[in-house]
Amino acid sequence: MTETYVTDIDIMTADTELVKREIAKSYLDTNGLPNPADEDWRFASFGTLTNNVNEAKPYYAVATEALPNSITLEIVDGAIKNIPADLPSGLNIIDWKDNSGKALINEYFAEIEKADANGIVAWNTSTFDQGIIIHVASSADIQQVIHLQFSGDYQLQKHFRILTIVESFAKATILEEYLGLSGTHTVVHEIDVKENASLELNKIQNQELGSHQFHHTHIKTAVSSFAHHTAICIGKGNIRNELKYTLAAPNNHVKLNGVYIADAKQVIANYTTVDHAMPHCLSDELYKGLATDEATAIFNGKIMVRLDAQKTNAFQSNKNLLLSRNAHIYTKPQLEIFADDVKCSHGATIGQLDQEAIFYMQARGLSKLDAISLLTAAFFNDIVEGIVNQGVRQLAQSGIRKKLERIKAS
Repeated sequence: MTETYVTDIDIMTADTELVKREIAKSYLDTNGLPNPADEDWRFASFGTLTNNVNEAKPYYAVATEALPNSITLEIVDGAIKNIPADLPSGLNIIDWKDNSGKALINEYFAEIEKADANGIVAWNTSTFDQGIIIHVASSADIQQVIHLQFSGDYQLQKHFRILTIVESFAKATILEEYLGLSGTHTVVHEIDVKENASLELNKIQNQELGSHQFHHTHIKTAVSSFAHHTAICIGKGNIRNELKYTLAAPNNHVKLNGVYIADAKQVIANYTTVDHAMPHCLSDELYKGLATDEATAIFNGKIMVRLDAQKTNAFQSNKNLLLSRNAHIYTKPQLEIFADDVKCSHGATIGQLDQEAIFYMQARGLSKLDAISLLTAAFFNDIVEGIVNQGVRQLAQSGIRKKLERIKAS
């Protein structure tokens, strides 16, 4: 039997993308997709997340509000429908299949999130056939929101890739918005935020019944950079998000915020990792969730402070509302600290709405359902108010309100 080995010389001379895809395929052939024996899949297995308790429907148009001052890219059935020709100076958006993006792919593809990081990433890396590259030039200040709007008809499987590079001293805001999708979808987004750069990344997940979404976002930050990620999970389908930050240089500031509202038999899982690899960095994390009916909501947050990461400040909080006896919430905050000069904290709560507050509002003319709806909206308000861009913030507020109205009506 002849064995074939991939050498360093082969990797240097071969097409980098093809090599990374082969690495991913090899990982899948050996390890397969995640299974319930994996600790990170204990509360909601891959099979649970891809079941059809909410049966898939053909796509129908989802009413969405216009996002002012934005550059909108429509991605329908996993295919890019348009890249505007009149992009602002300093911004370049490239179809993955366009040869003009080859140099960036060779330099960054599967370098931030490795091709064999886990089964879902390997599945995406080996099979995706559509993607985009967002490149923000050095010192560019992009005032418009880069709006990636995903929608489409029922698909059994779709895999999409995003690569974002924000060069030194540049600023940008990105919104990933997912509407009306059903079927099984994976999205992997690799992000490199360079020295003194700033990125606001927002994600609104508002998929339909029968949707099974697996999203992996990995953000690497350089010296004195800032990155803020906010996830708003308000759709009807099953969702698993994995967000990773690698603080690879000193004086970084990163924020992680999330809202997740699960009802019916929905499963929403958020897994976060902040890797403090260098000193003098700050991470601030707040996720809030709600589960009702027979839904399951999961939060698993890990902060790692490595030996060289002295003077780290790292804070993590997860707060949840459990509104039904048949719903389930699992929360697991984690700290791994190997440095001795740090300030770190983490905590989690699961509770119910204040009955006295509900009674007080009823005494002033509100129905019980209206009181509950108002209090739950207020519960998420501090996270929504933290979204810097007004248009994105209003979209998030509207989406949360509509989700709570659906729950109230049911």
